[in-house]
Amino acid sequence: MSIPKAATTALFQNFKGGRGQSLFKGIIGEDVCQKILERLNLKEKYPNSKNLEILDIYPSQPLLSIKIHEELNPKTHVVLEDKKKKIGPWTELIDAWKQYTNIDNLKLTTKDGWNWETYDEIIEEKLLTPEIKSRDTIHDELLILGNLSPVKFGEPLFAQWIMCCAYANWLQRFGRVRIIALIPAVTAQKFLSEPEFIKRNKSSVKRNLYTNINLIAITGPATSDDNPGLGYDPRVIIEQQPIVIPRAAVFPNDAEIAVVELEPKNFNSANIEEYEHILTQLFINSNSKVKNLLSYIAVGADDDLAPLLSDELLNKAPRDLKMDEWHQLFNVFNTWAFKPSYIDRMAFLQEND
Repeated sequence: MSIPKAATTALFQNFKGGRGQSLFKGIIGEDVCQKILERLNLKEKYPNSKNLEILDIYPSQPLLSIKIHEELNPKTHVVLEDKKKKIGPWTELIDAWKQYTNIDNLKLTTKDGWNWETYDEIIEEKLLTPEIKSRDTIHDELLILGNLSPVKFGEPLFAQWIMCCAYANWLQRFGRVRIIALIPAVTAQKFLSEPEFIKRNKSSVKRNLYTNINLIAITGPATSDDNPGLGYDPRVIIEQQPIVIPRAAVFPNDAEIAVVELEPKNFNSANIEEYEHILTQLFINSNSKVKNLLSYIAVGADDDLAPLLSDELLNKAPRDLKMDEWHQLFNVFNTWAFKPSYIDRMAFLQEND
């Protein structure tokens, strides 16, 4: 049984307004949330949701979180919120939820979501009790929801979450855990860019390497003269057809956000340091040709590796490389007989600073 709509409307008003509250953006349109749920198709992905645990990191506006909760009715749904002006409204909402539903699977913890130790504490205190699952498939008993909408720290944290997928640490140590995140539009535009798009960068290559990401929804244009998806790689918009969120359905109304679904790949973390090194060095100048950047990777790389790479690859800029070309480059470096050690590469970089 859901909380009556009149009650939720009154309670949700408590999340609006107040100085600094626009830092975290949110979706406030019920129809849009329903469309997002339909696109996510979570019931099919979590058929045994009675065993599902959800960690909800800084949800801000609660509508989408509550809709997901109602859709799945999980074993546990832990809301992580330490912002004082949000704790009170969440407490009231959860109290109302208990009154109308007589269940106790929606919980609030006021720990600091930006502190990595928080997540160990959540496990140690058994707020969540996830099992370690095979990395052959996506974890079917743990789901992460995250509001990373503030640009200043949302984008760096989203990049860190992607690296957690690669290293299989943080909550990804329990398996390949799906993440549904609200992120800044500028972050989505960069991270979901494909080869040859002007916003393609090191982060978008790593997104390709370590994860699969679906663009679920984007905010609509600010004016009727603008096209939906302005600023995004057109290929991504055409292929994924994200839901367009009307401005009236986000808070504040000028919010530029995107909803993404991130699924970690089953990645062998043994080569991450080498991948990171190559990416960092080649993206020193993303407009230069690869053949002119090989010397940045290691001493002798331009002489030894260039003959093993295709002319097409060598004459491309890093941001134009397709994923099979990146893998070609990684494999050539990994099998290089004179490949320097990680320590030697660091020494080489320091000498050239």
